[in-house]
Amino acid sequence: PYARPATGTVRRRSGADRRRPRVRTAANASATIDAPAKAPNSRRPRPSVQSVPSICRPKKSGEIHVAASPRLTAAVFQGQHVKISLFERNELESEVAKLLHCWFCSNIRLGRALGNGNGAHIDTLAPHVWGVAAWESFSKQSKSQKRGQLRAALDEIADRTRGLQGGMGWAIDQTSSGLVLVSRPKELPLLEGEHNMTPSEYHNIMN
Repeated sequence: PYARPATGTVRRRSGADRRRPRVRTAANASATIDAPAKAPNSRRPRPSVQSVPSICRPKKSGEIHVAASPRLTAAVFQGQHVKISLFERNELESEVAKLLHCWFCSNIRLGRALGNGNGAHIDTLAPHVWGVAAWESFSKQSKSQKRGQLRAALDEIADRTRGLQGGMGWAIDQTSSGLVLVSRPKELPLLEGEHNMTPSEYHNIMN
């Protein structure tokens, strides 16, 4: 039915070869170049869980609807969470003291001490206030000024929180070598710990 070529052989393409593109070249018109296999479909990234609550208030009903993520509600009702005293925070004035107080509350449990009583060097605390990259980029003179702000902030936390705990606020000792020893009170302030009252609720009652 057809004439076999005088030279060369006839290659029967398998099923896998049929799915690969066939490229003809000038050197060999019947040469087959295997194309690389397609990469498997990568899984689509899962949508991130929104950690910030969303609030909406329909005009018709006047009701307020609050939607919170499962991660947030689990932390509040049954999971681990950080207790930050808003009464203590409101007593602080400088931003350095507020940032340092927040970091202390996040890393020291009630009735415990920083570093299991070993404390931390003042240069270890600095990056938690200004950030690692910023702290490393500061000049020696700027670092010296920042250390002075840290020492003032430590004194502010100790002095301003002492009145909320009946004279037993945050215990902070600073050594000449730069070591800082920090101990947190065993309980939150009375209005906050036992009555679950916020500073705004307290001011509303007093006013």
